[in-house]
Amino acid sequence: MVLTFHCYLVGVAVFGYSLSVSIGGIMASRYLHQSLLYDVLRSPMSFFEKTPSGNLVNRFAKEMDTIDSVIPSIIKMFMGSLFNVVGSCLIILFATPLVAIIIPFLGVLYFFVQRFYVATSRQLKRLESVSRSPIYTHFNETLLGNSVIRAFGEQQRFIQESDQRVDHNQKAYYPSIVANRWLAIRLEFVGNCIVSFAALFAVIARESLSPGIMGLSISYALQLTASLTWLVRMSSDAETNIVAVEKVKEYSSTEKEVHNTFLGPKPFPERLIILECL
Repeated sequence: MVLTFHCYLVGVAVFGYSLSVSIGGIMASRYLHQSLLYDVLRSPMSFFEKTPSGNLVNRFAKEMDTIDSVIPSIIKMFMGSLFNVVGSCLIILFATPLVAIIIPFLGVLYFFVQRFYVATSRQLKRLESVSRSPIYTHFNETLLGNSVIRAFGEQQRFIQESDQRVDHNQKAYYPSIVANRWLAIRLEFVGNCIVSFAALFAVIARESLSPGIMGLSISYALQLTASLTWLVRMSSDAETNIVAVEKVKEYSSTEKEVHNTFLGPKPFPERLIILECL
């Protein structure tokens, strides 16, 4: 009966935080999209003359897709990994209290590895986002001037230009994959250190520990390696993908046209049509 009630509470808690993160992600994404649309539509003509169309397409397509689908899922996986790590640490400390000696040092090492990776990965994400906009710009220009390109027989030159821009974008995307593998090697090493110390302290305290408790401690140490690696990876991905929010909010500081105040200080997109007609 107690076990059933415990499983029921765990299920309700998981459902509650999943539902809250999903609803919060939808509301945040809707607000950011409305703010971006408002900022772009209220910009003067000089803004559209000096801003490539690929930048706008990139903001409304890739960056909003990251905010819609990627960031909420990362937050949910981060919360799940955090609960797994906390539970595993409590069980390991309960089974083999000597592990408490080494966990703070390994935690500091995890922190510095994550900080170093995030600083690099965030800049690579910015470079990859900036180099993606010229691809959209060139593609849009190619579609608009399709008849002229065919008339002058310049198809091959435009194909080569598109390939060059894609290759330039991959120069920033490939190092991010390499940095991801660098992080995985370091995290696996620290995780294996946790398993080794848990087994070592279990052998040292073999006179006072039962075989079952020793097996429980080592098995949860093995699970802790994967959970802690995933926790650091999700926290790093969250800080890396938050660049999309930075890019979306970038246009909020640009110059805006003077608008009528009798419809409110900031109308919703569905009221913008009425505003333009008036």
